[in-house]
Amino acid sequence: MPPLTAVAMASINPARYFRLPRRGALAPGFRADFLLLDDLETFSIDRIFLAGNPLKIISFSDHSCLVPPRAMRVEGAVTAERFALPAMSDRIRVIGIVPGQIQTQSLVVAARIEHGLAVADPDRDLAKLAVVERHKATGNLGLGFVRGLSLRAGAMAGTVAPRCP
Repeated sequence: MPPLTAVAMASINPARYFRLPRRGALAPGFRADFLLLDDLETFSIDRIFLAGNPLKIISFSDHSCLVPPRAMRVEGAVTAERFALPAMSDRIRVIGIVPGQIQTQSLVVAARIEHGLAVADPDRDLAKLAVVERHKATGNLGLGFVRGLSLRAGAMAGTVAPRCP
């Protein structure tokens, strides 16, 4: 896709969708969170600004959370067994997505259990959720469930880049 389309998809479009006022664009009255790139093809970051103020960063190579990851660093083998979630009861806690909102719901629903494991249930819009710690390569893995993705098959992935210490 063209780089400018990708930028719009990651900035103004989500800000409008989630009704975030004064976010997602560089315009009068908008909060000035932005970055300057060396070029649009490699997305090599030159400088980052938060609320219009430059972040004081000595070297981007020392702050991997500011650079899009090329691969996840996960300790140990990534196997199906690591994503198995033993059923602790016949009920599970679920993150409920609220369409058009950033806020979520805390739900408790009946679990679908197979061979002693809590599993996804596409017929009830329940998908398994995995959070893989990748910044320190500890191998930590958090598992749970989410409702509201309308995911019938396959998988989705995303990443979050927290602020560097």
